[in-house]
Amino acid sequence: MIDLTSTSAAATPEPPAAAPAPTWRAGLDPDALPPTPQYSSAQRRVLVACLEQFATRGFEASSTRDIAGLIGVQSPSLYRHFPSKEGMLSALVLVGYEHYNARLLAAFLAAGHSPIQQLAEVIRTHVLLSCEYSRLTIVIQQELAHLPAETAAVVAGYRGRTVQLVEQILARGIEEGAFDVPHLRTTITVLGGMSQSSAATFPFRHDLSADEYAEEYVDLALRLVAAAPGPTGPPTVSSPSAPSDKDLA
Repeated sequence: MIDLTSTSAAATPEPPAAAPAPTWRAGLDPDALPPTPQYSSAQRRVLVACLEQFATRGFEASSTRDIAGLIGVQSPSLYRHFPSKEGMLSALVLVGYEHYNARLLAAFLAAGHSPIQQLAEVIRTHVLLSCEYSRLTIVIQQELAHLPAETAAVVAGYRGRTVQLVEQILARGIEEGAFDVPHLRTTITVLGGMSQSSAATFPFRHDLSADEYAEEYVDLALRLVAAAPGPTGPPTVSSPSAPSDKDLA
């Protein structure tokens, strides 16, 4: 008979050690913000504190006391710079969308007439922005539900123009036979998600530079639309007949 009370039975193996927590890459500022000439230096400090709180704790879980504590002031002092916590979020989100849209439009206009080059430049720029401003990208994706209606309408306009830009590029590529895209709307959604996901992953990727990471996304995007292989690096000379702002109408 087996003695079930015996202490000589083999010990239960210990579970494997947990994997080490990912570490933020050196040289990448987690609280980076685009230029904010419309705000004072004090307002920018508030926005940087908001960025840290909203990205790490979420808008609802972040209190004005937490935000004020990061910059060494009392919470009532914040209202000298912004009318409310929602106002702080609005300012932060609009800083992001205004900068991103301007950079994406500039990339499109500099790419010439080739839809392959246009798509490559837009995706490359989008990923590089998401890498450089990773926390800001996360906030402007995840906290839109907390925006006041007026700000939400402005953001919807920015998002709509980005979708329109990518749709125009894909439609031109399909028309010219450069792309094979049977599901246009879904492809646009996937392309947007590919670029945005880099904000969450790049800070913990120590094996690639931002440029290398962006090129991987460009390669994936062009494969997704079945683009013919060819050079897709940044243009060295802008086309004199590059598309104008009217192309986005």
